[in-house]
Amino acid sequence: KSAPDGYTLLFATTGTHAINQTLFKKLPFDPIKDFDPVSLVVQYPLMLVVSSDLPVKSVKELIEYARKNPGKLNRASGGMGTSMHLSGELFVKQANIEAPHIPYKGSAPALNDLMGGHVQLMFDSMITTMPLVESGQLRALAVTGKKRSPLLPNVPTIAESGLPDYEATGWTGIVVPVGTPRDVIMKLNGAIVDAIKSPTVQETFKKQAAEPVGSSPEEFAAFIRKETDKWGATIRAAGISAD
Repeated sequence: KSAPDGYTLLFATTGTHAINQTLFKKLPFDPIKDFDPVSLVVQYPLMLVVSSDLPVKSVKELIEYARKNPGKLNRASGGMGTSMHLSGELFVKQANIEAPHIPYKGSAPALNDLMGGHVQLMFDSMITTMPLVESGQLRALAVTGKKRSPLLPNVPTIAESGLPDYEATGWTGIVVPVGTPRDVIMKLNGAIVDAIKSPTVQETFKKQAAEPVGSSPEEFAAFIRKETDKWGATIRAAGISAD
């Protein structure tokens, strides 16, 4: 409802602009029609981790185990409708396996139960899971982005582990109220993209296991539409609703 004058900006996320319009039956805004995209800022790949006592060491072995042992895999997440939850839904659908979802009130209790062997696998942020992987409390099988993370270069992507169409990341970008003048949008875009290219900003993002992007408004608009279609189809296929 802010004036479209370039002085009010919104950090749009996977949730606000790609998930919620399908997850909720009614929103007080339209993520597509009520905003003008400025730039995609950063993407956050997740990591697929399993309990250290689960006898699998790769995505291929996990899929084989699931098919040979129906009913023995439960999949945790930090909450219903989160990117962690939906990344898992996309995975089980593409892998054609069963691993029922167990939602927790946050990542911490989910990870505790995963380490305790009460649940067997989970998708979560790399920053949260890396210390647990490095200490041997969890085992990393794959990351969810298009490419490997420089923080864990020996951990493959899910796409290179047998599911070539798989990609799932959290992301953040900047949007403005619809009707913001084109010259204002382009001025903001230029400043944002220049900031993202800064070595300091690049290094800060990478330390957070995040991938700095920067894009044109048109590229960000196309990205939002693609993400909306992907997560909308995933939510409908799994019969998920927040209402």
